[in-house]
Amino acid sequence: IIQWDFMDTFFNLTLKDVLFWDWFSRHCPHAHFIFKGDDDVFVRTPAVLDYLLAEAANRSFSDGSRQANKMETFVVGDVISNATPIRSNGTKYYIPESFYKGWYPSYPGGGGVIYSGSLAHRLLAVSQRVHLFPIDDVYLGMCLQRLGVYPIHHPAFLTFDFPKDEPKEPCANHTILLVHKRSPAEMFQLWTETSTPSPKCRNTMLRALT
Repeated sequence: IIQWDFMDTFFNLTLKDVLFWDWFSRHCPHAHFIFKGDDDVFVRTPAVLDYLLAEAANRSFSDGSRQANKMETFVVGDVISNATPIRSNGTKYYIPESFYKGWYPSYPGGGGVIYSGSLAHRLLAVSQRVHLFPIDDVYLGMCLQRLGVYPIHHPAFLTFDFPKDEPKEPCANHTILLVHKRSPAEMFQLWTETSTPSPKCRNTMLRALT
């Protein structure tokens, strides 16, 4: 458990990102990937590892330096595009026009996002030139935009849960990499279900763009 000396409030979440990038660069500089997620997100860890191994293989080159450069832009999640600040001061996401104008850059939702360790080093460096913004996932998007990095949208990152108008199929939980808003009891149930899939669900493919 890593702790810092500031109030653990919603608008200080960005500080956690920046301080973590610094801690990571000093203590885990050679880690290949970072997962950042909320504590009520269920993650299909084996499926995520399979996905990342495949991504690393697809991006590999015989020249090791070129492979490293390829991974410096890797960040994946539920990408939110064309979002604007919320001007209603009744919500925790309220941003007054005097503080920020215009559209937000594309950003992966903070419920669950994965990026490469090499990108984390670049994020730390660029964060020194990007003013802190009180919404952490938007701030990540600002840093990515400054780096010229475009986050990858993957429909198996359900940071807003399953679509309400989507029929729940028997093997639906086997099509995801993560899903938001699950209680500890639900996570235990999901872990059991997805770790020992029924014959019907054993070869279920991940959700794909439609």
